[in-house]
Amino acid sequence: MNPAPARAGDDGALPPAFAELERVLGEEARALRKLDREGIERAAEQKAKLCDELAAARSQLKPAQRAGLERIRKAALKNHMLLAHARDSVRQVLGTASGRPASPVLGGLRLDLRG
Repeated sequence: MNPAPARAGDDGALPPAFAELERVLGEEARALRKLDREGIERAAEQKAKLCDELAAARSQLKPAQRAGLERIRKAALKNHMLLAHARDSVRQVLGTASGRPASPVLGGLRLDLRG
């Protein structure tokens, strides 16, 4: 579980747009684990809405916020892998149901992105 975003007043406090992105990524991870299509779509919409705010907030970033940004980067990478696995799972199920078993895109290969 990721630690909470830095509190206001800390030198490492993230701008509100980045703190919101971290929250959305957490919700997206839960939706991906449950294969909750509506939750995944809701997270995608929220991330799209945050794009302009994130771009504007980039100029406010300080070196002390690096740890928070690294947490966000790792959460985004983890969600990317969860999404890839969910997509492959759905492909396999659909292939099996249609009588044409599909091999997973990665051939069962699992990547370790912890780093």
